[in-house]
Amino acid sequence: MQYCDNHLLAHDKPAGVPVQADASGDLDLQSWAKAWLARQFDKPGNVFCGIVHRLDRPARGGVVLARTSKAAARLSRQFAERTAQKTYEAVVWGRMADAAGSIDLPIGRDTRHRVKISARTSSPREAFTEYRVKEVLAGFSWLEVRPRTGRTHQIRVHLEHLG
Repeated sequence: MQYCDNHLLAHDKPAGVPVQADASGDLDLQSWAKAWLARQFDKPGNVFCGIVHRLDRPARGGVVLARTSKAAARLSRQFAERTAQKTYEAVVWGRMADAAGSIDLPIGRDTRHRVKISARTSSPREAFTEYRVKEVLAGFSWLEVRPRTGRTHQIRVHLEHLG
């Protein structure tokens, strides 16, 4: 998926690719997008490409990048005010107990493993997720997931909590 207009660029981020540069030095979506915009529109110098939301590195899905500072401010405000709808699809092992539901479970850095995010934390932050089973496959459930908050690894932690 790719969409581009004067205000934004939307792209399907592959799994394993970070949204922005990190210590790994791996190619990130923002750097790729800046290079693409420079080539596509023959722009010399530094190209603006603002990050308004993120996907965890292991996740694949659509990411919206702002092409102007004005678009970045407006899009960031929509995400901050939670007026932007985020919908994910997930495939999990087993059958969900309920066809639909919500998970209201604060999460944060794990008290025993500081690099892990979990519900076992000394500094919990509000996290709320809704889900709906789309289909049950052989040993798997295909879900539509809507996080109402945007915590790191929120969907994974919440679904893990349900087993």
